[in-house]
Amino acid sequence: MVRVHGDGSVDCSRVTRREMIAKSARGAVVLAFTASCKSAESVQRHSSRNGFKIGVRDRSLGKTNNIHLRRKDVQKVLPDKPTSLSQTRNRDAGCTAKPASVHTTLTMYIAAYDTERPACLAGVRRIVQVHEKFEMPATFFIVARLLEDQQNEYVALLRDHPLFEIACHSYSHMLLVDTPRFGKAGLRDRLPQELVVSKQMLEDAFGGEVAGFRPPVCAPNGLATATEALGILAAAGYRYVSSVAWGPDFSMPAPLARPFTYTAQGFPNLWEIPPCGWHENLLKGNNRTGPLLLCLFPSPVPEAVPKDYVKTPDEEFAVNNSPFIDRAIKEDMPHVSLIWHPWSLHQFDPGMRMLELTFSYVRERSLAVGTFATMLAQLANGQSNS
Repeated sequence: MVRVHGDGSVDCSRVTRREMIAKSARGAVVLAFTASCKSAESVQRHSSRNGFKIGVRDRSLGKTNNIHLRRKDVQKVLPDKPTSLSQTRNRDAGCTAKPASVHTTLTMYIAAYDTERPACLAGVRRIVQVHEKFEMPATFFIVARLLEDQQNEYVALLRDHPLFEIACHSYSHMLLVDTPRFGKAGLRDRLPQELVVSKQMLEDAFGGEVAGFRPPVCAPNGLATATEALGILAAAGYRYVSSVAWGPDFSMPAPLARPFTYTAQGFPNLWEIPPCGWHENLLKGNNRTGPLLLCLFPSPVPEAVPKDYVKTPDEEFAVNNSPFIDRAIKEDMPHVSLIWHPWSLHQFDPGMRMLELTFSYVRERSLAVGTFATMLAQLANGQSNS
């Protein structure tokens, strides 16, 4: 089995499946390399028109693990140059090999979930299973008030899990900006509770830094007009928000958008990493609000505008997921991330077939995968094609 140290060196040793998941989840790109180590029976590199497959035969486990990379993302081996792979714990396995240096402009796929009501828990249980099956990272934006009754369950599912990032979705799901259809912004004196106390609750429960925030409902311009909230977020130690989640005039679907900082508002170190596509609960009619004035004419993404509510997981995938993944690749976007809600996903598709369709497609299209924190690290290090 192949492992990658924090310094970029590669070794082969018997490690658990969970540790292997951690290695792949914390790096946006898996290294292409050749090695000869104790437990590696053979290392083979297969080249094709589309890219490379690195197959490592592990004698101790009796299996071959394959790593796939697109051809354009593999460069010459530079033995003395460190890699950009996120650090993992360095453990002595007695044998190391120098890796190839890989620079990527891959579009990163980021699975994310707005976890906002008690009914989300049943969905999260199944979501975790699917992510483990596909070894797919994810960010969970959690409303902190859920921890008052469900902390033990969420901690058991998500804490210290190498695939998952915990981020904040406010304390009570209070709006930060006025919206034409979903209500007005909450009271200013509640901002510390919604933005700061919520962060501390999540950090205490899950035992790690919460770097990201997604405001409830979001807005076409994100938090550009909510400067007081931006100031509180920055002072509290948040490093990114994900809030540009509508098209013009609160239309759907939200277009693809590149990350940017809130420099114009006075916060140059606070990144915006936008999601895209439909709020899938609206695409299905799960909010029971009835017909809404949502779509622009003509639509900038006509392939993502259905004639009616979607009725099946396959239809949801075809209308919302694959169109935005395909466009993100075509337009060389740094990332693509859809807007999902565990309660709505579970209500519509308890088996989470849509997730399996999406994750299979992500692998088929050879996207990099990561969390919003992974994307933030690339942005901070200037490694993204933003």
